[in-house]
Amino acid sequence: EQKTRVQPSLLDFELVRIFSTTGLLVDLDEKDRWKLRVGLQYQYNSEPNPGRVPADYMTTFSLVYQRK
Repeated sequence: EQKTRVQPSLLDFELVRIFSTTGLLVDLDEKDRWKLRVGLQYQYNSEPNPGRVPADYMTTFSLVYQRK
């Protein structure tokens, strides 16, 4: 699964924020109720606060249960 969101500023055309999430779902049981989600998140800010970098990566691990 993959999601991307771009947020341009209407007041300042140089300010752009990008959020992207990519995840891989792995089945843990035969009934497809339990899954392990391994993800990578990317965040970009064209004008970061002082002392901050414009881009950041984060890994995530989630245990997912789907009720049927």
